[in-house]
Amino acid sequence: MSKTLCLCNCDLSLSSKYRTQTENATKRSRRLVQPSNHKPPVFIFYGHGNDTEMIGQDRKPIIDLENAHLLRGWVVYAMACNTAKILGPAVIEAGGLAYIGFDKHFKFIPYTHQIFGKCVNNMAIEMINGRSLGNALQLAKDKFDWYIKEYKEKQKKTNDPQLREIFEKTFKLLMDDKTSLTLLGDPRITVR
Repeated sequence: MSKTLCLCNCDLSLSSKYRTQTENATKRSRRLVQPSNHKPPVFIFYGHGNDTEMIGQDRKPIIDLENAHLLRGWVVYAMACNTAKILGPAVIEAGGLAYIGFDKHFKFIPYTHQIFGKCVNNMAIEMINGRSLGNALQLAKDKFDWYIKEYKEKQKKTNDPQLREIFEKTFKLLMDDKTSLTLLGDPRITVR
């Protein structure tokens, strides 16, 4: 079984050509994948974003409303703030099969970046391992819930006011981030 995965956050030295390389990669992959014989290609993006753009290393958009049509037939997982607000629906309207992303600005503090990473990476791992998108999303949210519960318990058990504050901030940020993680499109789709 062949699989197309376009992971966009790869060659940071080519930032001035980042948009062009992303566009070329999606076009090249489209020619390689025959939808009748294969699962859909997956576009995974880890980076910055806003309501209408995925932002490359040069702070310029690599995917935006102008070229969202390039993701027609793709499953998109964008680990980028706010992109599920307007860009995600635009990708779906242009023929994208699904769009998983954040509809708000996600937040974490230095202490929690690894926890946040485990939660959001779980979504990608479960999706690539063959879970349906809906199931993978639920498992990612379950991972958020596990950490939220853990940090609520830590907060209750500590007598240190500074740690109590850190633990409280941690679980509140995780709750916000969990709520912001959104799936647009068909939750039954699998990519493997």
